[in-house]
Amino acid sequence: MKKHFPARLSLAAGFLAATICTAAFSQTFTGYSGFIGEQPVEFMLEDNGVTFDSVLYMYAKYNIPIYAPRVDDALKFHEQGSGALLNFSEFNRANGTLEGEWTDASKTETIKISLRKTPDESGDILQANSTKEHYFRITPLEGCTSKVKVFDKKTNALLQVVEGSGEGCGRPGFHVVGVDDYNFDGIDDFSAFAEYFSGSNSIREYFLFDTKTKKYSSSEIRGISLEFDHENKIIHETNSCCMGTIVSKKEYKVVNNKMALVKKQCFKWDEKKRKLIERNKSTCE
Repeated sequence: MKKHFPARLSLAAGFLAATICTAAFSQTFTGYSGFIGEQPVEFMLEDNGVTFDSVLYMYAKYNIPIYAPRVDDALKFHEQGSGALLNFSEFNRANGTLEGEWTDASKTETIKISLRKTPDESGDILQANSTKEHYFRITPLEGCTSKVKVFDKKTNALLQVVEGSGEGCGRPGFHVVGVDDYNFDGIDDFSAFAEYFSGSNSIREYFLFDTKTKKYSSSEIRGISLEFDHENKIIHETNSCCMGTIVSKKEYKVVNNKMALVKKQCFKWDEKKRKLIERNKSTCE
């Protein structure tokens, strides 16, 4: 079975999707600042050149990212989690102004939104996922290099910059950074999307938080389409090949922050039975 790992899995690989490749992708991410009611806010808007596909914003008081995808052809967005509605009735692209209203899910409170474009020369893109203590921004740069910046929610201070470089370009966005407890130690870590391969295969790179140094560092947790079973403390890996007709499944436990293989299975499509059937493990090699 063909291996879908890139020739070099390094810190660099973890940031391919954080890179803006304008020839392949026209989406831009534009910063706005202003107020919801009397509360200062920072907005980041995913702009396709005609309208906005989604928005991500934070109240300056809390620094907790709030993601809201567009719900129709108008400039209306539903907050994930709360169900609140953001409805922008006045948008002037030339002047860089945006006016609208925020309405809670129960429709009992409506507050004015007033924003103005605030160009950020760094090109940072705020990320939707955050830990209890940290939020993240990615900085796509020319030449398919990028950075992940780690900020303290309480002080807004920049705590760490994780850098990488790669040979390909990927799609930037609000969900390049993921957050989870990847080594099952009860502490949130972060990951960075790397790239898609054939079928549903994808790769992320995982960065573990060290409580002693208070820093994130690259880890030896790596693989294809990893899923993390926190109840049983098992990492599941699924590698699909040949239009889904060959599937390799592996299970790992985490020992000293490294993946230890505990189970391996191979499945091949049976045309007569019309389903995947488990085969000898060597079939998937």
